[in-house]
Amino acid sequence: MPPERLYHHLNQLEEAKLIQIAEYRPLARGKVERVYAPAAAEPPGDDADPAALGLVLNAALETTRADINAASAAKEAGEDRQITLTRTGVRLNDQHLAELTAAIGEVIRAAQEHPDDDGVWTTVLWTAIDRQDRRTAIPRPPGREPGEEPETQGRK
Repeated sequence: MPPERLYHHLNQLEEAKLIQIAEYRPLARGKVERVYAPAAAEPPGDDADPAALGLVLNAALETTRADINAASAAKEAGEDRQITLTRTGVRLNDQHLAELTAAIGEVIRAAQEHPDDDGVWTTVLWTAIDRQDRRTAIPRPPGREPGEEPETQGRK
């Protein structure tokens, strides 16, 4: 990854308060190396203001983009890498969204608590984003929204 992209991602993680500079190490010719560590504070929760949440989400997406680019380059160089992306739209009421969130959270927790000894580190990024105000949602018949893309799945 070019240094300017790396610094861009580090700056976003730092702005989102996900990482912090742990120490400065002097280098030759007066240069200083920054050593990063995870931030002590937790990322903003559900009660965070939209700007703080936006910074965290942007940092997560940028970091994931960097992971995808690195895995794609490694795959192109002959490494065995798996990249899976699924994006779809679904209509969920509050109860079903809570159930979906809990179910996906449980699968992720189980994978964290019982890692595969022969596995590789894998990034999982899951999002649920309301595409309209829940307070003014108008019931529609089942089926896709006008102009909505059908489910797509890709694997490289």
